[in-house]
Formats: sequence, structure tokens, C-alpha cells
Amino acid sequence: MIFKGISVSDGIAIGRTRIIKQNSSFEKYSIENIDLELDRYKNAVINVKKELFETIDKIEEADVEQKIDVNIFKAHVQILEDPVFYKEVYNRIRLKKKNAEWIVNEVVDELVEKFSQAESELIKERAFDIKDVGRRIILNLNNGTEESYEGLQGFIVVAPELTPTQLLHLAEQGVAGICTEKGGRDSHVAIFSRALEIPALTGVKNVTQYVSEGDFIVINSTEGEVFLNLTDIEIKKYIALMEEFQKMNSQKMEAVKIPAQTTDKLKINLSANIQLFSEFMKMKKYGVENIGLYRTEFMFMDRSDIPSEDEQYNHYSKIVEKLQGNSIVIRMADIGGDKSVAGVTDIRNENNPFLGWRGIRILLDRRDIFKTQLKAIYRAGVNGNVKVMYPMISLPGEVDEILNINEEVRNELLNENKTFNPDIKHGILLEVPSAVLYMDYFVEKMDFFSIGTNDLLQFLLAVDRMNFRISDLYCWYNKALFLVIKHIAEICKNNNKELQICGEMAADPICLPVFIGMGITDFSMVPSATTQIKLLLRNISVDDCKEITNNVLKLHKNLEIRRYLTENFLKFMGREESK
Repeated sequence: MIFKGISVSDGIAIGRTRIIKQNSSFEKYSIENIDLELDRYKNAVINVKKELFETIDKIEEADVEQKIDVNIFKAHVQILEDPVFYKEVYNRIRLKKKNAEWIVNEVVDELVEKFSQAESELIKERAFDIKDVGRRIILNLNNGTEESYEGLQGFIVVAPELTPTQLLHLAEQGVAGICTEKGGRDSHVAIFSRALEIPALTGVKNVTQYVSEGDFIVINSTEGEVFLNLTDIEIKKYIALMEEFQKMNSQKMEAVKIPAQTTDKLKINLSANIQLFSEFMKMKKYGVENIGLYRTEFMFMDRSDIPSEDEQYNHYSKIVEKLQGNSIVIRMADIGGDKSVAGVTDIRNENNPFLGWRGIRILLDRRDIFKTQLKAIYRAGVNGNVKVMYPMISLPGEVDEILNINEEVRNELLNENKTFNPDIKHGILLEVPSAVLYMDYFVEKMDFFSIGTNDLLQFLLAVDRMNFRISDLYCWYNKALFLVIKHIAEICKNNNKELQICGEMAADPICLPVFIGMGITDFSMVPSATTQIKLLLRNISVDDCKEITNNVLKLHKNLEIRRYLTENFLKFMGREESK
């Protein structure tokens, strides 16, 4: 039996299953002493908050190369400190005279239902956070302890969903793989499994209805498949594939120290896409020196206020100093879309948030936020090589307004006697098709350009990349997309402008020769993807790449493009095997 899912962390896992289901049993009863029950609730919240701070300290102090995203648990603290959540439970206990467990569960269920109805996967993920916080409060009220996951090393965990707390304990036990029915590419399961390099699939529909405790299964997350009841011959096949995958990973790690260049010595610049300070450890592990995309919107999320200029300055300065002169491209807060920020935007009130009030549109309307962030970046620029990039640009007027605001910010910093770097470079994230058609105007105004292939593809093809019904249409082995990128590359080359690709496509090794054949030599990706890219580079020449580019642009169908690129990739990597 084969199940299909979303691959969120590559690899192959083989082993027995452990089924984990969400069980939160508690008594429901009326109360007489309201004050005593309110004290129970108050103490439970205090205890859970203490536990969360202990978890945060444990993660931040861990001396490991791959760290779990501590911001997930900081968001849980924010939920506990949310006066609306706290007062809602508090007032209902007083009004309904029901025990705290009952009321907490009631409030949490209502919030989870509300968030689960959102179209955005990121907003849906907030439901898991709220559910986890509620579960911990109820557990504390009952003087309970977390379920023990001891002895799960080498097991494959199968579950409808997993909370961040459960994921933390499972990661500590060294599980071999993870398979869940719910969750997407940006889910907590995805974030945890990628950080720890555990093979994982999400969105595997109804898997818990067919898989039982102790079943022998195989996860091939590279292909997005789960296998149940395989024959001995089939199992041996996947054991061989797993060993091959592990061998390839070893080769990748050996590639950390080799230069990123083609056989004819063309240097390729590989940078990192990151959003957390803790990800510096992963950059170091994979030998990546520059940051090609630093996502700042996560500083603004899961909090009740907007970060101040000084807070942002201190944050950016810490990163810039850590880079020791290497470059960083800081993207202005790309809020909206699937990223809601308290006091700014509630994306649940928009019919189509990805085409709505987001990115530069919010920043130009909320100049207080825009100017505060710009000031912090200008000040941090004194400490290193800093560039700033603007998201969701679609019109020339937006660029003119951006440049005017920058002039205002520089003058204000001068008047405030603050030290800053006035010569920071400015660039555009090309993700809206209209921006591509305005390139002749933008090259006169901007210093560099970066192609955000994820949004550019979905806008170009009118395909919602989060919609599973049409997910087959969201395919970047697409002639139209390649032609658009070629057009951008030619304009940048003719005007001596820096160009980088920073979407997920940048990390796809089978596409790399096409881009090099177009003259693109700068790419930004997750750090772990750079080793595979380096191995490919040392087996191809610029002439190889130009030939592939010319041939790809003669093809029309996605499938034939993918087949052609895959065949060439295997041919080039065959050269690696023969070394």
C-alpha cells in the first residue's frame, strides 16, 4: 500500500511505527468556590510559563550545529501572556462556574476552529500552537506530566498531527522518521524535521486509519511516499536506497570545503536564506559565508507590539558583526499574505491575502513601521556589508516613493546625530510579473535584483501554491518561467546590475545549468542545499550549461523539461561517481 504526502525533509526511513494521538482527558464539573478555581487557573498558567522558559533556555544553551526554532516556544509564551486569552478563560470561569480544565478546553477549541478555517497554512499552524498551550495548561491543572517517548530511537512516528512540545521530545529521542496527516511545508513538523535532518512527510491523508502500532513501513520523503506491507525484496531495495542516500550525504559533507565553481573555473556565489539567528550554526556547518535573503518579518510576528528601532538595530547588528565583513541582504518586513502582525493586519479579513495588502503596500501605508526598520538597517550598516531589499514591488511609483522615504530617513538620522551608513545598496525582489516588464525603469533606480521564484511562478501561472487541488500546476520546470528569468538576466547584464535567484528553485540542482547558461552566477538557498550544488558544479562547464539552456527553451511541456533536465543531471553526477 502506498500513501502520498508532502515532502518537508528529504531522506529515507525504514522501521517500526509508533502511533501518537492527541488525548486530553479531564473531568468536567461545576464549582462552588470561584476564587479557588481562579487561583488554580492562575497558578497553572504561571507553571506552564516557567516550563516554557526552561525549554527556551535549554534550546538556546544547546551547543549543537542544528538548533530547533526557539521562536516557536517564545510564541507559546506570547499566547499565555495575551490578555484577551487570559481574560476570556478567567471571565468564563467566573460566569459559568465550571472547572478551569473545562473552560480552557472550551476557549481553546473555539480559537482552534477559528484559525483552522483560514486559507493560509501559516495561520492554520497557529492552531497547533494554541492547542499545545491549552493542552499544557490542562495537564498542569491535573498535576499531570508529559507523555514519555523513551525508547523511540529508530522508530517512525505516525500521527494525525504533532504539537511543538511533542516534536521536541521526539527529536531528543532520535526518531528515524515522521509522518503526519496534517501540516504543510512551513508547519512545525517541517521546521523541526529539517533542522534535525529527519526524513518527514506531512499531509499524508488517512494514514492513521491504515497503519497500526508496530507496523513495518518505509518513508521515502524524497519522492513524497510512504509504503506499508512491502515484500522482503522491496524492503531490501529501500535499504539499498537508504544506504545510497546516506553515502550521498557523506559526499555532500565532503563537498563543504570544495570551491563553488565549474570545470572551467567560473565562480558561482552561493548564499544562505535564513530567518533566525540560530541558523548561523547551519551556515557554518555547510561553509556558507554570505546571507542572500534575511527574512525580517518573523521579528514582527507572535507579539503584541512592533519592534522598536533600537531593538531592530541591536538584532541586525548582532547578525552583521557575526558575518565578519561578508554580505547580507536584509528584506524589509514582508508582512501580510500568510504573515499576520498584531495591530497591523489581520489576513483573515481579506478574501485573497496573497494578492492583497502585503509587502511594500503595507510599508508604504504604514510609514512609521517602514521608517523605523530602515533607520535600524542604516545604523547596522556601519558594522558590515549590508544591502536592503523591497518585496512585492509591482509599479514604478512604488520605487519612487521608496527612494523618497529613504532620503527622509537619512536626513532624520543626521538630525538625530546617529551614526549610519548612507551608502547601503538597494534592490528589488522580483516576484510580480508586472515588475519584470518595468525593468527598464527599475535598472535606473536600483542597485541589484533578486528573483523570488516561488511567488513569481504562482503569479505568472495564476496558481495558488498552497492549493492541493491544483498543486500539479505549480511546477517550475516551466518554459514561461524560464523565458521570464532569461529576460531579467539579459536586462541586468546589459545594465551591469547584480542579479540573484533566491526562491526554492535556486536550490534545485537540475535547474542550475539552465541559469548558468543564462549568465546567472548568484544563488541564495537553504545552507544544506549548497553541497549538492557544489558537487554538480565541479562536473559541468559553462558550455554544457549553455547547451542545456538552449535545448530547454525549445521544449514546451513541463514533463519533458523535467525529464530532460533530470537526464542531464544524472549524466553529470555520473562523472562524480567515476572520480
